[in-house]
Amino acid sequence: MVNSTETRKTGLFVFMLLMLISGTCVTITVKFMDMLKVNGKSFNHPYFQTFSMFIGEFMCLIVYFSLKFLSRPRNNSQLTESLIEKPNRSGSLAWLTIPAIFDICGSTSILIGLSFSTPSVYQMLKGFLLVIVALYSVIFLKASLNLNQVLGISINFVGTVIIGIVSVAYKAPSAENPLLGIFFIMLGELFSGGFVVSEEMIFKKIKVNPLLAVGIEGSIGCLVYIIALPILYLIPCDYEGICNNGRVEDAYTAILGLLSNNTLALIWICSMVSVAVFNWSGISTTQKSSALTRAIIDASRSLSVWLVSMILHWEEFLPLQLLGFLLIMLGTIIYNSSVNWLKKNKETCTIS
Repeated sequence: MVNSTETRKTGLFVFMLLMLISGTCVTITVKFMDMLKVNGKSFNHPYFQTFSMFIGEFMCLIVYFSLKFLSRPRNNSQLTESLIEKPNRSGSLAWLTIPAIFDICGSTSILIGLSFSTPSVYQMLKGFLLVIVALYSVIFLKASLNLNQVLGISINFVGTVIIGIVSVAYKAPSAENPLLGIFFIMLGELFSGGFVVSEEMIFKKIKVNPLLAVGIEGSIGCLVYIIALPILYLIPCDYEGICNNGRVEDAYTAILGLLSNNTLALIWICSMVSVAVFNWSGISTTQKSSALTRAIIDASRSLSVWLVSMILHWEEFLPLQLLGFLLIMLGTIIYNSSVNWLKKNKETCTIS
């Protein structure tokens, strides 16, 4: 029994570490691609990069069916049981198209924002999603918030405002246009909030393995972008910061860049693998521990991204930015702790 408990704790620690490392790699690799010069120009292809991230999510579908296949001869496998064996409620998986569309819009806007911002500011501002989801849950899910949740949201909001002001006032070398970056990141958060809330509404109707859900949403995103990228190539656009080569997106040039630059191709592959590992380890962390643990690790990712960015000399240490980060993390912990307590003691349905 002791060995079994220690094995579970070790497994949880491994998943938590994987989540932190892979999550950090997602942000750093995407920003690295933005800053890398290919034929004298920065690789600025946010739409193509979003498509690549959906390829990473699609990998979760491959992992799901691989684990399902491998679990056939050994039904006692704890890993495959936790990831695969989930009872299904009646309902069509086509409902997942709704959150997938929100995810497409949100991810695209957020990655455009990253191209204008520093990695740490981008990551920290994503913590504002807590405020958006709480607001949407009250409006659309008719959820109620207690005082602790309101306190957590308020602290989170103050931290977000501080980070936004600091990023504009102290422009880092890797931030081309901090104000525009904040705009696109916040716009993306509005869509990401719709993604989270629509998923909760749908999962009340159907029950599906999370790994399968991520894979399906990734495959929908891939399909949409396979259609959208040629269309975006034909749309003229002269704003150099957002568009490239006079088009909204020049996927052809992006592919040529990958084929001609081995470093870029390697980073591109790493970004997709990181997305797949991050989603898988995040799901496993939630299953083996709690949503609070996952939220804390996700918030801690902002600090690891910031540290890596400073090591790479993309940005510098700013005390006010640290203050904003700590407030966002504190607000997240207070909010999610309250949600956890409500679930255990009052069985109240709320977003975690």
